[in-house]
Amino acid sequence: QVLFHYNNCFMHNTLLKQFILPFWSICTLSKGPQVLPVSGLLLAIVLIINLFLDVVNLSIVVDANWVVIFMLSGTYSIGLIISLSAIMWVMKYQQRILQTLTALFGSGVIISAFALPFLLMIRSSPDEPSIFSIFILAINVWSLTVTAYIFRHALSVSLLLAWVLAFGYFLLGFKVTDLFIPQGVS
Repeated sequence: QVLFHYNNCFMHNTLLKQFILPFWSICTLSKGPQVLPVSGLLLAIVLIINLFLDVVNLSIVVDANWVVIFMLSGTYSIGLIISLSAIMWVMKYQQRILQTLTALFGSGVIISAFALPFLLMIRSSPDEPSIFSIFILAINVWSLTVTAYIFRHALSVSLLLAWVLAFGYFLLGFKVTDLFIPQGVS
């Protein structure tokens, strides 16, 4: 009994330390993407979780069927992978690609998880303005800040250029949404 409890606590503690805390430290701007291991497996795990949460969050916000929402989320993720990898390759930072993508998708998981309850609250009362919309705005600003922070570290650029790139990435999301759902976000 005691051994089982110890192993359970150890696994919980290890999961927290190895998988959640590094991404949280990036989301709180206390550590850069370089704290993450260079791991294709970790990237795949956070990418899959990120895609799942994106599909869930988008299904709350966008009036479209699941296939369209999945294609939207997948296209956005693939676009990020390709464009960021190309930029990093040109800038001779190929060795940072896995960590950077892992940081972006992993921090996206945390931020999406924070957004989910607020999106559900907004969805539950769509006819009236809600305080929860302010929280979604704050979460979007947080997401932009974290993205700029990751870009700044990964690309070794100024904070201003990192913000421009992060904002461009944010706008890309709206363009991708318009490709799949012409009326945009509801």
